[in-house]
Amino acid sequence: MVEKQILPSCEECIFDRVASVRKSLISYSGGFILKYSKLTELDSSNLGNCVNVTFLAKLLYILLMGLCDDVQDIRNESEQQLAKLSQLLCDTQKFEMLFVLSFHALCPIIISTSTSWVTQRREKSLQSLARLMEYTLNQKLNEDQKKNVSEAVECVVPALVVACVDDDEGSLCEAAFQCANRLSLSDCVAIQSVAVLRLLLSNSSSNRISSILLVLNGIITGISSHLHENYGELLEEVSNLMSTDHVMNLFQQKDVMETLSTCSNSLVSALPDEFSVDGIDNLQMYDKIILNILRCQLQLLSCPIVFGVHFDTMESIKSLSKKSNLKSKNDGELNILSIHFGNMLKLLCDDDDVWTEECADLLAFDALVRYSSPDVTCRYLENIIQVMERHLSQGLNDDVSYKVQMKMLGFLQAFLSLCNSQKSLEKFSSNIVIDLLYPSLVWQAGSVSSGLRKMSLACLHCLLAKVSASDCLFDAAPKLFTSLRSNLDDCDDSTRHLACSCMSFLFRSLHGVLNGEVVRQIYPSLIKLLDDNNDNIRLVACTSISSLVVSVGKSNLEGTPIEVIIEEFLVHMDDPNPLIQKAVFAALSQITHHFPNQILKQTKKVRSSHRSNNFCDDLIKIAENVSD
Repeated sequence: MVEKQILPSCEECIFDRVASVRKSLISYSGGFILKYSKLTELDSSNLGNCVNVTFLAKLLYILLMGLCDDVQDIRNESEQQLAKLSQLLCDTQKFEMLFVLSFHALCPIIISTSTSWVTQRREKSLQSLARLMEYTLNQKLNEDQKKNVSEAVECVVPALVVACVDDDEGSLCEAAFQCANRLSLSDCVAIQSVAVLRLLLSNSSSNRISSILLVLNGIITGISSHLHENYGELLEEVSNLMSTDHVMNLFQQKDVMETLSTCSNSLVSALPDEFSVDGIDNLQMYDKIILNILRCQLQLLSCPIVFGVHFDTMESIKSLSKKSNLKSKNDGELNILSIHFGNMLKLLCDDDDVWTEECADLLAFDALVRYSSPDVTCRYLENIIQVMERHLSQGLNDDVSYKVQMKMLGFLQAFLSLCNSQKSLEKFSSNIVIDLLYPSLVWQAGSVSSGLRKMSLACLHCLLAKVSASDCLFDAAPKLFTSLRSNLDDCDDSTRHLACSCMSFLFRSLHGVLNGEVVRQIYPSLIKLLDDNNDNIRLVACTSISSLVVSVGKSNLEGTPIEVIIEEFLVHMDDPNPLIQKAVFAALSQITHHFPNQILKQTKKVRSSHRSNNFCDDLIKIAENVSD
């Protein structure tokens, strides 16, 4: 009768607003358990498995809630009642053993209350659960008790996750965090809890992942606060869970990434300074944990700035470097990425799959390349080129997304801009040009193809500006000149400008290599640019034509080619734009050293038709001096 008719009302009174009511309820419950225990001859040997264990657990739940009450007088009353009961049943006034014996019966009662629609009740229930786990898991348990605790944990962990979902005020999340913190008081319970979270993660919708990570963060924080025999195993299990694809693939969800950032920072703090202490006696285990943390951090670095996780992640990586005893030359250097770059690259690019624009590995690869020093990326340039080749070698096609190709070209341009190792660039320049850039340089109609061409030309420009050796470009030159010439007629100003500038670099790099056939194919297109509607392109065309003349030698230009070039230059030396006049004069001055007689003859012929004779007179003087 007490269990069915009286207890339900008593359980409601534990949340009563009046403190005296709550205190009376606790006094009544404690007294009832004492009388019941004497009548049924209960003791520590049969309390955990007696017939009425659920009934007693409901009364103990009331006393447990009293221990969490906001009023000190009520907390004192609960402690007194529990001390009396413990003296009777366990022959000690330390009442923690009462909760150990009834743990498996108490947990379902508390969990059922934690699902109440009243937030305050849910919060109080979680607080009592945290207190229960603190009392229980701090004790030395026998095998039966460990089994009971293990069975209860299977229900406790999902309940904590549910409590965090849709908690707008944050009070339930904090209470659940404190409960999760207590789960790490025991090695086996902590490992089991992480296993339960992994199972939940694989079967949960995206809106619950953040709650799972919040509970995990509570466990991580607890791990760092207590000594554990299996410290390394615990951290490895936690890091494995954090870096799963289920979490990484939610890189577009701000709440998930914010919670992941918190977990990552907590795990770095929990990591010991040396791998040989605190249970981590295996270097391979330590490196595995580091790689899992870095995998998470790279995903965080790839998030939009508005997520607000970049600064904390950068600081966390620096802390990780210090814990790994890596000496930094400056405070901004992320040494840990340099040390583990090869392993991270293998982790992200281990298969031959082509990435989609929504692929988490693609964004992590982006962060790895961008945030690592150019010296490190140079050491792994061959591997990086292999990854890019999978996405760029076919040019524009249906198998690889346009956005992915643009990202790859963006990686390449950033690397080429920052790389200072000319030796590495020269070693792989032919591969970069032929395998990565040339497929997209071939002219095709459409705005998508135009975007790829422009980005490929930007990469080529960066490469040619740093590579001067002709032997490394010789194999790529025939294809390059063909595609660059087609891009000189592009409707986009930037594309024409880049193509002309790239030709200028090529002429200088391939000095004395080009033959007359190449010259006859190229120079008409370059001369056409002198009449371009963009003055910047006209200026670059002047430089490119003069580089062509200087590079190919007299024998390949004799006759019509050089006569046409000089004639067109002299026309534009009288251009209304002073900058064009100066650029043309500079180009003709260079050409004069190779063809002084032709320059002298044609300049004297047009001198009288120019608005100003100054440039013509200066050019004639240079030609006469060279002829002498």
